[in-house]
Amino acid sequence: TKPMGKAMTVMGRVSGGNLRHRLELDSKDEFGILGRDLDAMVNNLQAFVGLLDLIAEGDLSVDIPSRDEKDQIAPVAQKMVRNINHLVNLVKESAEQVATGAAQISDSSQSLSQGATEQAASLEEISSSMNEIGSQTTVNAENAAQANQMATGAKEAAIQGSRDMDEMVSAMNEI
Repeated sequence: TKPMGKAMTVMGRVSGGNLRHRLELDSKDEFGILGRDLDAMVNNLQAFVGLLDLIAEGDLSVDIPSRDEKDQIAPVAQKMVRNINHLVNLVKESAEQVATGAAQISDSSQSLSQGATEQAASLEEISSSMNEIGSQTTVNAENAAQANQMATGAKEAAIQGSRDMDEMVSAMNEI
């Protein structure tokens, strides 16, 4: 019963997540066979934890081998890695698209604002009799300035969104 007590102690620790203990039974009877099989199981679990640790560190290229054709753990872990890779790629693509769109809006707004300012200056030089055109240009300039402010806000939001995505990817990597 001493080997059985030792087996129960080690398996209790292993079931609690402590993979540092082994039975290390040398006998050739059933207890020895059971001990070697339990030690092999703990070794396999520890190797799997090592792979999970690599994933948690951000290595999504980890290959998780199946132990045999009835292995239920490896296929699920492989699927998890594939899904995380897909999600990370989608987040990166989305962040890039948002940043590109915000930059385009900002560039267009700046060009519009510059053009409106130049137009207002030219109209003031032509004549005072063209007040109505000057008023319309001023309205255009105000609208352009508002568009520029909105574009600047969108650009800042895109930059913040990109930072948030980086933080999320970092947090996912820590998981």
